[in-house]
Amino acid sequence: MELPDLDYVVLTHDHYDHLEYATIDYLLNKKVVFIVPLGVDARLRGWGVPENKIQVMGWGDSVQCKRMEIIALPAVHYSSRSSYDRNKTLWVSYVFTGGGKKIYWSGDSAYGAHFAEAGNQYGPFDIACVEIDGWNPRWPKVHLFPEEVIQVCKDVKAGLLLPIHWGVFDLAMHPWDESIQKIVDLAHKDSIEVTTPMMGEKIIPGVTPTEYWWVSEQPVHPYPLQLLHTAPYIACCDGAADEYIRRGNVPHLIIGDGDSISEENRLCFADRILTISEQNSNDQTKAVTHLIHQGFKNIVIVGATGKREDHTLGNISLLMEYMSLARVQMATDYGIFTPTQDTTTFATYSGQQVSIFNFGASGIQGENLVYPLSDFTNWWQGSLNEATCNRITIHAKGHYLIFRSFKQ
Repeated sequence: MELPDLDYVVLTHDHYDHLEYATIDYLLNKKVVFIVPLGVDARLRGWGVPENKIQVMGWGDSVQCKRMEIIALPAVHYSSRSSYDRNKTLWVSYVFTGGGKKIYWSGDSAYGAHFAEAGNQYGPFDIACVEIDGWNPRWPKVHLFPEEVIQVCKDVKAGLLLPIHWGVFDLAMHPWDESIQKIVDLAHKDSIEVTTPMMGEKIIPGVTPTEYWWVSEQPVHPYPLQLLHTAPYIACCDGAADEYIRRGNVPHLIIGDGDSISEENRLCFADRILTISEQNSNDQTKAVTHLIHQGFKNIVIVGATGKREDHTLGNISLLMEYMSLARVQMATDYGIFTPTQDTTTFATYSGQQVSIFNFGASGIQGENLVYPLSDFTNWWQGSLNEATCNRITIHAKGHYLIFRSFKQ
């Protein structure tokens, strides 16, 4: 994403994940003023930034920037860029006021009384931009723990929380998305509104809707992941392409009606996009049909159980329509669906969960299953069975769908 012309660059402290030489060098000849804590100005001057383009801020200092006032306030953190300069420069939080709005920016900070002091003196705030990541019991006075983030919102009297300082650098031992998920869950319990834009996304706080974009829409179980890593050909429905590409992958084909892929990826991967605009079939069927026409006879659908229950049921049931054309299965995070007809033997393991869904078959009986089978007419009747050994046999005449769970 290209940055617009900047008026001000505001720094909270000099750690490498907040102050990078390459960025300052890029901005060196721009018409931009740097607002920095005490001591950080020396670093910028050493990198060639003219003194008249630097505004130095100590705790309690303020500066008028056109129609906005910026106030530097305390934080609980530390500074350094080497083992020889620890705490030689200041670290700050900020208050931004202007246009009848107030923003609180926590900077990097552990929990302390300064949050309530900021709320009492300058609050309430329309939005609080609060750091949420990098916490660990081994360094309790450096970053906020998830529960403390919620308390900070209350302390500063914020109407909206924008989580910051997460999802970019790996600074602690927890998974990259653990902090944001905990924050969202805790905020929901406390009726605190949260906005979660993607990196680089423009929003109007409190107006622009945002999504839980970090929540995986693709499987995480080793079996479907292995399929994705080893398959000789990957075709993505356009609704799944953005997530697949965001994870560093490049599909061989992107197929669908073209209404769900981002404009950036539409341009970048134009050479492999096949747009089929007709609405008589869904994108899954368009993809399967195209692959079959290209000669593929063994197809596994991954991550297609949908965001809605009706989509899930529809996508699964379509397996029965594909089975006369090719071997098409569906792998999820929990197991694999296989459309089948007549008497068939399946590889299993003892204790594996097995469900059989009848699509008009008769004479249904099973071998090596805990519960007996019959010509059931409702899907639930054949679900939650269990294999007793490494092989089961379903005796039937007609079509049915079998689900076998993965070892978790």
